[in-house]
Amino acid sequence: MEEPVPRVERPLTRSLRSRQRMSRSRSTHLCST
Repeated sequence: MEEPVPRVERPLTRSLRSRQRMSRSRSTHLCST
C-alpha cells in the first residue's frame, strides 16, 4: 500500500518524474540519431 504523501512532496515527485521522462526521451532521441 502506498503511504500518504504530503501535498508539498507530491508536486516535487511529479516534477522529478517529468524531468526523468524528458531526460530519458532526450537520451533515446540522441541514441536514435
